[in-house]
Amino acid sequence: MKNVFELSWRATLPLMFFKREDETYSNPLGFGSGFFLLYRDRYVFVTADHNTHSEDFEKGERTSAENTVCIITEQVDYENFLTALIPITGFCDISFKVFEENSIPMKILSPRLEVGGEILSEEGEKMLIPMKPPIPLSKDDFCLVTGLVQNDIVRSMCIERKAAIHEDLQLKELDRDGYYVMSYPKSVKREEWAGLSGAPVFNDKGDCIGMIIRGAEGYDTITVVPIHKILKLIDVAMCF
Repeated sequence: MKNVFELSWRATLPLMFFKREDETYSNPLGFGSGFFLLYRDRYVFVTADHNTHSEDFEKGERTSAENTVCIITEQVDYENFLTALIPITGFCDISFKVFEENSIPMKILSPRLEVGGEILSEEGEKMLIPMKPPIPLSKDDFCLVTGLVQNDIVRSMCIERKAAIHEDLQLKELDRDGYYVMSYPKSVKREEWAGLSGAPVFNDKGDCIGMIIRGAEGYDTITVVPIHKILKLIDVAMCF
């Protein structure tokens, strides 16, 4: 990888999620992000729990309702205005799914990332994050997240959105759940962050340190689930 920007961009997957009964994927409940880990020689898909169980968060209690989460592959049929999706169901906890076979049904393309005339990542394919033993996050570490925001649907499934890059995230403190509260140099604006829930966060060395789950409008902090907490849950699931 040329740099951490490219690593983050190639690893972050854009998502749409739907009610399970919406078998035609015509009425999305929302947009988010996710990523694949290569962990213990298995493919593991990870995203935020409110992407997979949005109804639970609306009602404030656990229900049996699970959304169908779809990876947007960027393979577009412009003649018929259709975008190829990879649907995923059967999630565990916060939320992840261990794939029975190490294969993905179709290519997931990665568009070019260009900022201010500088190309940070060429067009290519999305990638898995090879999971190394997690390292402690220091308050001196600078972290970043990239992805797609301001998602909109135009004429069926042809999607318009903007690239987002957020740098200089730093550990401020741990919350009562042991999640990272990351400081951000400016106030959070919804239009700059909505759609990034479930995106991986990387430090400046290229290590995945966690996953974004929350950011409040007008505040200067973002909440991130530490990667070691995610891996602990995956370890438990792999034992069954």
